[in-house]
Parts: sequence; C-alpha cells; structure tokens
Amino acid sequence: MLSQTPHANVPDTIVADPLGLAADVDPTNFRRRAVMGTMYTGAAQAIRIPLTFALQIILGRILLPQEFGVVAMATPIIVLIEIFTNLGLAQAVVQREKITQADLTSIYWVSLGGASLMLLTVVLSSPLIARMYGQPEVRDIVIVLALQMPIAAIAGHASALMARRMRFGAIALVDVVGTLVVFAVSILAALKGAGYWSIVLGTVAGTLTRAVMDRQLCGFRPGRPTWSPAAPEMMAFGGKLLSASLLNYVSNYANTVVIGVLMGARTLGLFDRSFALVLRPIASVTLPVTRIAVPLLSRLRGDADRYAAAFSALLQGTVLIAMPGLITASVLAHDVVFMLLGKNWLPMTPMFSAISIAAIFQAFSGASSWLFESQNRAGEQISVAWRSGLLMIGSLLCGLPFGAVGIAISYAIFAPLFHGVYLWAASRNGPVTHEIVGRAIYPLFIAAIGAVAGALIVDRFVFGLYVRVVLGAIVAYTLSGCMLMTFSEGRRIVASIATLGRMARH
Repeated sequence: MLSQTPHANVPDTIVADPLGLAADVDPTNFRRRAVMGTMYTGAAQAIRIPLTFALQIILGRILLPQEFGVVAMATPIIVLIEIFTNLGLAQAVVQREKITQADLTSIYWVSLGGASLMLLTVVLSSPLIARMYGQPEVRDIVIVLALQMPIAAIAGHASALMARRMRFGAIALVDVVGTLVVFAVSILAALKGAGYWSIVLGTVAGTLTRAVMDRQLCGFRPGRPTWSPAAPEMMAFGGKLLSASLLNYVSNYANTVVIGVLMGARTLGLFDRSFALVLRPIASVTLPVTRIAVPLLSRLRGDADRYAAAFSALLQGTVLIAMPGLITASVLAHDVVFMLLGKNWLPMTPMFSAISIAAIFQAFSGASSWLFESQNRAGEQISVAWRSGLLMIGSLLCGLPFGAVGIAISYAIFAPLFHGVYLWAASRNGPVTHEIVGRAIYPLFIAAIGAVAGALIVDRFVFGLYVRVVLGAIVAYTLSGCMLMTFSEGRRIVASIATLGRMARH
C-alpha cells in the first residue's frame, strides 16, 4: 500500500520506496521496462485508436460542419489549457535525476495555482473571444472548457509521477478508461440532441475521469503549501519548456484563428475535421510513446550507445506504425472521407489528403522533444521553436490567398521543413548525432516507397468503396514491410518488432 501521509517537513531527503522518487532504477530493468511499457501502450492504443476513429465518425454523422466549427473556435483555448495545466513542470518531474516529497508538493501547488489563474483569465476574456469570431456561442463553450484547468493540473502532476516511476500499465489504464468515458458521454449527448455541447461535455467528462484515476493510482498526496530548495530550478526548466510550447502553440493554431475569423464556422469545421481525423489518432500513438521515451532516455543519459539505440528504435517504431496508413488515407482521401462521414463532408477531401501526408513528419519533431527534455536542453528547444514557428507562419501566409484548401496544402509542403528543423537541431549535440538520425530514418523512406506503391495500385485497379479502403491499407503495410526486408537494416527493424513479445518474457 502506498503511503498517503504528507511529508512536507522532510525537504532534503529522498523518500526511498513508496513513491519511487529516486531515478536510480536498476539499469538491468530498463530493457524490460521499456518493452513492457511498449506492450502496455500498444494494447491501450489498440483500444483507443478505434474508439477515437469511431467517435469522429459517429459525431460526424450526427452533427453538422458548422457545429464542429463553433467548438473548433474554442480549440486554441483547449490547447492553452493543456499547456498551462502544469507550466512545463510535469516534464521537470519526469526529467529530474533526484526528487523529494517536498519538491513534489511545491510543484503541485505551483501548478494548481497557475491553472487557477489561467481559469480566471480565460473566463474574463471569453466575451472578447466570442466577439472576435462573431459567434456568441463561443463564450459559453470557452467558460466550460476553462473549468477543466485546475482538474487537468492535478491529473498532469499525478501522471508525470507515474511516468517517472515507469508505471506504464497504470498510465495505459487511465488512457483507455478516459477515452471510453469521452466516447460514451459524447455519443449519448449527441443522440439526445445536445449539438456542439456533446463535444464539450465529452471533453470535460474525460478530463475529470483521468484526474480522479491519476490521483488514486499515483499514490501521491500533497502536504501543506511549501517551498523546496529545488523548486526554483525545476520551475526554470519548466519555464523554458513552457516558452517553447507557447511558441509552437501560436504557430500551430494561427490557422485555426485565421480561418475562424475570416471564413466562418462551416469552413473551420471542415478544416478542423480534416486535422482531427488524422492528427488525433496519430496523437494516440505519439503521446503515449513520449511518456515512455522521456523517462527511459533520461535514465540512459550516462550510456551513449544504449541511449542512441533506444531513441532510434522508438522513432522507427512510431513512424512505421502510422506511415503506411497515412499514405493510404492521402491517396484514397475521397473514399475515406465519403466512407467515414458521408457526402456532406466531401469538400474537405483535398484538405484531408494534404494533412495526412504532413502528419508523417510530425513524428520527427515529437522525437526531437525526447532529446531536448531528456538532456535538459530546453533553452535550445526554445531557439528552434522560433525557427519552426516562423516557417509555420510562412506556410499560412502562402496558402491563405487560396482559402482553407490552400492553407492545408501549404502546410503539407512546409511540414518536412518545420518538423525536420527540430530533429536537425536536437541531434547537433548529445549522444544522438546527425549520422545516427540519418541511419534511423533512411529505412523509413524506403518503406514509404512500398506504401505509396501499394496505395496507388489499389487506387488504380480495385473498385468498391469499402474494399478499396481496407485493401489499400493492407497492401500499403504489406509492401512497406517487404521493402524493409530488401536490406539489412530494414530486416533488423522487422526482426526487432517480431521478437518484441519474446523480449518482454525474458
């Protein structure tokens, strides 16, 4: 049983066992922990990804594009909630080599205070946000979503502590249950005629569920507000990450604001659904992998070879899981959109196709964050965020004259640049060099050739809506694997994936 007694009066000692705060986990367990974490994560995503897809499909069949658009106008606020719930401090908890109960208590109250302050700020500014869009409904949506901030701060702190302890099974359980709650609440509310409120209610219910479960499973109970000696250093680290997150936020969500203000709720709804159908399922893969990667790499910093090998395997696995499916979705975009959402959503087809290609490169910037955070290089991350952000703003300006479709296509064209610049900068220093990155990603491009060929063959010679989509994905994944088998490094990757279960047992 984990202790639930506060230890606020023991600021300079490490609580040895109950919370697992020390980072000196037996190195011989790293491989097993990583493999088991991957298996837990994979099992969770096998549930979450279909549910995420099903939710988007069912809601798309019930709600209208403009209803999605109204909620999408509040999307920047949702993302801001996620950024400010922990002020970058969750990553500081995971990354720090040693941490005490007093440190955790200090960070807990700082996070909760910051989230509460953001709640007040958002509520006060909600009328201005609604006026900017010309949609009075946005005000109430923003206020309700803002109520999540303190709740999400509690969940973020607890989840970070579980990630530090590499309790990936518990994290996977929270993810699955939270997704189930979002699914059930959203669909039930939509069927009852709640309209756009069904999306909002599902989001809030999921946040509350995750917060309750995270708090119960992590075993941590904060003491009275206190200030530990390590708190300023952790806040400085978190502040750097927060700065980088805010830069990414502005560049990533500028298109949402611009389309919402200039083109209205319906166009924004189509644009937002294009991103949601692609990026939310992809996030269901990449975010859990990040939860494994950062604590694992943080503990391997002293072993350059094992660090580099772990990074390469995580990057390759992440891309290979998603890439053939994304290529199929892009090539067969018309069929996919019609099958999933119906004819009312067909105007989003070119946007969906372009964003599917852009999403492939998103794994590169995600992997870069593993390096920056695990090596305590947050300052460099801010610098590269500026460069990547400018490229994203440039893509928006280039596509804006051609409407929402032009913005999506421009985003896809610029994606290799603004995601690649992250990976290039992250591998300038540390155990992972440009050469190691090159060796890790070149097999992925060869595998992509097989996926493209498979999708194009199905598009050219196969008829029947559902058959084309299903067979296209099967052929794309199959030919992608076949291309990997044509050279030694590719065969090594396939062998690693095939022996994952045996590795876990040993």
